This record gives sequence, structure tokens and C-alpha cells, in this order.
Amino acid sequence: MTRPSGIGGISGFSPRLDEYGNSQRTRRTFERLSTDMGLHLFQHFDHDA
Repeated sequence: MTRPSGIGGISGFSPRLDEYGNSQRTRRTFERLSTDMGLHLFQHFDHDA
């Protein structure tokens, strides 16, 4: 599961795991979301602005 600050959370599951025990397909999906939507795990959104 990952949660960009102040937005919500997303999670994924796929049975193929990498050497660290992370879902390969989910990792690639999150990387694509990050690139396509400009989201980053440590990005802060100021909702008062």
C-alpha cells in the first residue's frame, strides 16, 4: 500500500514477487501512476491554498 500525503491510499497485489518480496506488477503500476499523474509518495499537497 502507498499513500500520497493528504490524498488517499492505493494498494495492489500480484503473485509474482521480486527479490525483495514486492509485487513486480504492482511496483510497475505505481511507477507509471507516479510518472503519468505527477504523484510522489513524499509529495505534500496544501489543501488550504
